[in-house]
Amino acid sequence: QGSVPRLAVDATTPAHVQETIRFVRKHNLRLVMKTTGHDYLGRSTAADALLLWLHHMKSIEVIEGYSSCDGTSYDKPVRVAAGVQWGEV
Repeated sequence: QGSVPRLAVDATTPAHVQETIRFVRKHNLRLVMKTTGHDYLGRSTAADALLLWLHHMKSIEVIEGYSSCDGTSYDKPVRVAAGVQWGEV
């Protein structure tokens, strides 16, 4: 296997991410994450780890009438999930 994680979760919802984090805590596993590709610094690989793959989390939502906590208003900001690539936005 080398540095490739032995276990992986293909998360498609926030609930998958939450359950994966609970699982690695319970079983004291190392967690690595990958969104849409490889990390040239190697942070998405680790021997004997669990990989949380976020590539298929593709929701994009335009928010109408959004104001921040300080009262600043924004015209149609976008909320994107972890697997969305900029070209998709």
